[in-house]
Amino acid sequence: MYQDFAKDYYEMPVDLDAVIEIFTQRPLTPELVRRLNPDVTLNDLAEDIAQIGYAAL
Repeated sequence: MYQDFAKDYYEMPVDLDAVIEIFTQRPLTPELVRRLNPDVTLNDLAEDIAQIGYAAL
């Protein structure tokens, strides 16, 4: 499961509900990004989001 991979790779807990929201392509919100990584903002990801065409609020 991706959650296990991410937990091992990043060496930190990963919010399963947040992972599910990403995999079901729910729009990114500041709260969702914060749940995945409190050190990153939606603004920090703007270029990456635009490049992959992911929906953000």
